[in-house]
Amino acid sequence: MNITEADSIDELIADCAQIPASVRRPPQHPLLPRLAPAWEVTDGCRAQVEGLDEYV
Repeated sequence: MNITEADSIDELIADCAQIPASVRRPPQHPLLPRLAPAWEVTDGCRAQVEGLDEYV
């Protein structure tokens, strides 16, 4: 295989098209965002604000 510098974008595209599929990576798609677990008020949360008038 003789590797030369591409003189145009067309040559570059043609050169890239000749790269064997076995050495090309499949496109990486971004991961879909995961839903955050639902937030619940626990007894521990309530205990933190117990007695504070602002949170009654």
